[in-house]
Amino acid sequence: MRAPAPTLAGLHGCDQTRPLYSRFSALYFRTPAWLKRAARSAFASRQGRLDGLIARYLAFLEGAPAGDGRPVPALLTHDVDTAAGLATLPRLLAVEEGLGLASLTFLVTHRYRWERAALAPLRERGHAFGVHDTTHDNRLAYLPPADVESRIRRAQEALGPLDSGAFRAPAFLRSASLYAGIASRVRIDFSTNDAALVWPHPGDGLGSPFPVRYRRMVVAPTTLPRDGELLALGLDRDATLDVCRRKATQLARVGAPLVMLTHPDPTFTDTTARMETYGDFLAWLKSDIRFRLLSPAETLAELNVRATVELAA
Repeated sequence: MRAPAPTLAGLHGCDQTRPLYSRFSALYFRTPAWLKRAARSAFASRQGRLDGLIARYLAFLEGAPAGDGRPVPALLTHDVDTAAGLATLPRLLAVEEGLGLASLTFLVTHRYRWERAALAPLRERGHAFGVHDTTHDNRLAYLPPADVESRIRRAQEALGPLDSGAFRAPAFLRSASLYAGIASRVRIDFSTNDAALVWPHPGDGLGSPFPVRYRRMVVAPTTLPRDGELLALGLDRDATLDVCRRKATQLARVGAPLVMLTHPDPTFTDTTARMETYGDFLAWLKSDIRFRLLSPAETLAELNVRATVELAA
């Protein structure tokens, strides 16, 4: 069974417009977190009525045929963009561990201080780590392939034995150059959505919720709405849980994996209330036999097996 066929346009994000925060990285780094949140909210408000955006997002899989009924894998992921996010990460992981779960965290390796020794105990408890660029200056997708490859190599070398071979591009910004640069170094890529709710624009994504193969790597789209999107739209706890549960139910029906993204950074999932909402959703997932919440290592292996469709290079 397959949902709408993936396309190279979706993979490469060729219908994206390069954002200003990619062109002026110094401004991006110096902008306070609260002002970035205000900008995200303003952008989201210009995309259309809230009910229309959610309806469009959920309509993506409405016509897809049903899967085989087997439980679908669920992978919890985090992007840690800042030092403040790294400091908050243990609280977010504690929510998961309280339910017997673990997650995959993508680190920015050369923007803030971190130590392998401090992360090693987390790996021993089942958590995994991947690359989220060296600096998160949002320019990675617009570099020549050789420069992309050099950055990824440098980040992987910094992670050393912590590196799972997974990667996600900053801000889901993608290009043919990005994929040419990561193809020889990344085992599984999470840089695209199936069809985005808001970022980088509504509908952006692979065009399918299923993992695919591109050259030597697996491309696994993020298939649940991201915390930044939900917060930018101003959704409260009940509305957030409703959208996430409805999308998860659709994914289970068609037999596609759940890949969820949260950030422990300021203005994202960094407050007690937001973490409680996150925990409520995880408890719902864990209680439902339609979903399989295994360790990140086991889920990455399953995504690899499920990637049976190959995209032309």
